[in-house]
Amino acid sequence: MACNYELHATDAGYCDYADSGYDCAGVCLNDEDQDGICDEFEVAGCTDNTACNFSNAATDNDGSCSYADAGYDCAGNCLVDSDGDGTCDQDEVSGCQDDMACNYDASATDAGYCDYADSGYDCAGVCLNDEDQDGICDEFESRGLHGQHGLQLQQCSNGQRRTHAAMLTLVTTAQATAWWIATAMARVIKTK
Repeated sequence: MACNYELHATDAGYCDYADSGYDCAGVCLNDEDQDGICDEFEVAGCTDNTACNFSNAATDNDGSCSYADAGYDCAGNCLVDSDGDGTCDQDEVSGCQDDMACNYDASATDAGYCDYADSGYDCAGVCLNDEDQDGICDEFESRGLHGQHGLQLQQCSNGQRRTHAAMLTLVTTAQATAWWIATAMARVIKTK
């Protein structure tokens, strides 16, 4: 039926019809979600303009919106990468990047402090070389001392005998690697 139908008209005249899907007042015939867009003209898609896949043509949000991860744009690029290393500032890990260090951190993206074992020791403070298993690294052992308690008697030209004793002192701290310090003590013993 024409929108301008006149029941009492006697001459045929111009008839005005509603657009497809609308009534004569311009209201949708079918609009299930009551958004003013007729169901047959709805375009499904992402209607959130902050989403990466926003569609300007979409009239009906279909739940397909996708968003960038925090700190990244929709293309996966860092929003803030102060040092330009490809790792976003919020994901940076500061740590030792030298795999020879005791505190090496494989996840470190920014160089940090590295701690190395002392010469002759591993990272746990254990001797690398300790043939006699006495806890004193071979390279720090006193050489040439004989007899009980490391005593060695030497004959001097004046007829006296000199006794050398070596004492090894372990110096430790709660957080440092152990160091062995060899000290020699000499004592002159007169003989008749």
